[in-house]
Amino acid sequence: MNNAKTVTGKTFYYDGDLSQGLTVRTTDKNGKIKDGGFFISPETIGIIKKSIVNHNEIPMGACRDNPAPRQRSR
Repeated sequence: MNNAKTVTGKTFYYDGDLSQGLTVRTTDKNGKIKDGGFFISPETIGIIKKSIVNHNEIPMGACRDNPAPRQRSR
């Protein structure tokens, strides 16, 4: 499992790749990897890549609903 840090410096772990999707897991306050995690689909990764290429705004943030609500297309 690979690790990286958020822009705020919090460590997270991930498996997968951009073509197959990424499974992301966070850590608890003691730095232990939490069970579960979430999956970022290849479709979502494609939307983000397209937005970057087109210089569009990419909304960021955390959703603590389970499951996260679907956003409507603009």
